[in-house]
Amino acid sequence: MKTLKAASLFLIALSLFAQSAFCLEKNDSAATRKPPKLVLIGSIQFGPEIWDVSPAKVEAALNLAALLTKKYALIPLSYRDSVAEAIKARGEKAAVLAVADSSRADLIVFVKISRFVNMLRSDLVLVRTKAPQKKSFGVGYSPLRYRKQTKEPLYDPSLLESLQRAFAAALKDSNLYANLEGKFKVFPAKTLAIAGLAFEENEEENERPWNLFEAKTVSSYYAVESVFDAAKDSPRYAVYDTETRDSIYASSNLYVVENYNPISLSEIRALYRFAVDRIINGVFRKIDDNKAQIKLFLSDVERDRLKVVGETEGILKKDNKEEFGKLLRALT
Repeated sequence: MKTLKAASLFLIALSLFAQSAFCLEKNDSAATRKPPKLVLIGSIQFGPEIWDVSPAKVEAALNLAALLTKKYALIPLSYRDSVAEAIKARGEKAAVLAVADSSRADLIVFVKISRFVNMLRSDLVLVRTKAPQKKSFGVGYSPLRYRKQTKEPLYDPSLLESLQRAFAAALKDSNLYANLEGKFKVFPAKTLAIAGLAFEENEEENERPWNLFEAKTVSSYYAVESVFDAAKDSPRYAVYDTETRDSIYASSNLYVVENYNPISLSEIRALYRFAVDRIINGVFRKIDDNKAQIKLFLSDVERDRLKVVGETEGILKKDNKEEFGKLLRALT
């Protein structure tokens, strides 16, 4: 996990970006600027794993997620609550639709934030105030990459990223943030887990054993970490780290999963139950004394099977851990 110092730099940049965005909005010509659609928060809920994130923090992240689109603006919770009180003062029921109507909101958003180990998930339900029977749903994931000095997760960057992804998914606009720069350029992302490599050693009598195969417990774990290291920053995937993947397995009573074995049906089912979209797994096969083959597969996770959607392969010419990791990262 990265430290608070790196995360703080991110948050400072985020704040400066938000301020500059407001300045740009002010300087836009009224003739060319379309008024943003107004979004009202209907409710904010938290999963049982979230105990140190406040509604105000979610509101701030959702406000920035809306601002970054230049198409939507969030109605502050304080204003929403004041409108609700005014409706109650008239002796009327302050239902969400009534508050939205009085606030001239175009959309109502219902938010749920949950967490499993090192993965954050945001669920959004969007309701159109003029057609409340029409709802759209969006889910966004983001790994918890940063830690405070207390080792507790720093939620802010992941909260923003997961909400951006969920908002884009709910609006069915995968390019909603495509024109932004750096960390703000976010796309809806599939979830991805890294499974092991099936180690297949040539057992002919005259073959010299490779250390990578002799120490396959260590080598296979290193392989998983090497693939994760290459995949973790992909803009199109939210990648589960090994700790979180193993916790998914443990939730299905799979406590001893060896990374040098082919993925089992029980492991596939465990990943499917957690809505993991895709996995990377593979084969590490010794050909002779001087070379071994690596194949990596990208597969959709279905209920009882994997559906391969892509593969790569390469030849390892040295029984060397560093060369092994280098080739795996290149193939990912």
